[in-house]
Amino acid sequence: MNGKFEAVPWAKFHSVHVFICVTLSPPRDGIQLESCIMLSLKPEERRRAPRHHLGRVAAIIFGPGAEQHYCLVTDISEGGVRLNVKELSVPDEFALLFWPGGPTHSGNYKVVWRRGQEIGAMLLEAA
Repeated sequence: MNGKFEAVPWAKFHSVHVFICVTLSPPRDGIQLESCIMLSLKPEERRRAPRHHLGRVAAIIFGPGAEQHYCLVTDISEGGVRLNVKELSVPDEFALLFWPGGPTHSGNYKVVWRRGQEIGAMLLEAA
């Protein structure tokens, strides 16, 4: 059996489809048969720093003297966080306060993306 391997980019920064093809020998009725499988690999990581699962509650404050609300910090990286904010209407900039102990960064954050109840925010200034 002869085999060939080909990686084809589907779209820049999205995913790669890998085609694994095997040529079946000998030819049947003068026809060379080839069987192929397509596999999809995970998307290319675009972050500068790796993301780590956290699963901690933090206080979120929308301005000086504003009431504290609470959110779930699902992921954290060196420069940002992913938050589950439920029904909170979070402004573009806010303060996030973590309890002591752990790989967390209290400080001022800026929203960089929103998807339903989740937001991604980058650290502007550590507290």
